Amino acid sequence: TLSIPSPLPAIIGLDASAVGNTMLFVGAAYTINSPSTSYYNLTLGGTSTKTIPTGITIINNITMNVGININGVTMSVGGNWTNNGITVTQNATTTVNFNTAAVRTILKTTGTETIFNANFTGGTTNLGSAFQFGTITFSGGSTLDVTASNFAISFSRNWTNNGGTFIGQGGTVTCNSGGTQIISGTSATTFNNITVNNGFSQVTVSSAQNLAGILTVGAGNSFATGANIFT
Repeated sequence: TLSIPSPLPAIIGLDASAVGNTMLFVGAAYTINSPSTSYYNLTLGGTSTKTIPTGITIINNITMNVGININGVTMSVGGNWTNNGITVTQNATTTVNFNTAAVRTILKTTGTETIFNANFTGGTTNLGSAFQFGTITFSGGSTLDVTASNFAISFSRNWTNNGGTFIGQGGTVTCNSGGTQIISGTSATTFNNITVNNGFSQVTVSSAQNLAGILTVGAGNSFATGANIFT
């Protein structure tokens, strides 16, 4: 484990990717200059928010004990995502890719975690808390499991399944945008329950999908399947 208490200059040639390596950024608020390769494990601590200004790859686990600013950043995470009750500052272009064949857990220890754009492209991801997504995309044989705890998922933009599996257990997926939302993809998603509560707008199903439980459409909202199979 290498502990960094203050900002570093731009680093060229730092390789923190070896199995078992952990970079621990502590101290006050500052911007983290990414290494030229990848982090194996990344832990954020200290007293104030750490800012990541550019794309970053975390081969294994990220642990957040203080605030993190990832506005406009694309982040790849191979292992666990652990938010110990802090704020993740994002914007509409922030993207997190869960992209290895690992079995991982993603969670916020208190409250609901938010990821604006989440791509699941490999492995099995188990939820350890409720999540609010903007856009959520599955591909590459990935699996997302709400687990036996039936952690809730909400999304405010689009849900696209291009070759993944969603295990909804007994849980509920909520569509909660103020605008049009689309459920689509080359593979059908099997939902348990779906609730539409998105500010008097329309959810459109543009490909065949499956529903094992209950569809609830709030007053003033709409859920349109067109000619697509929805059973």
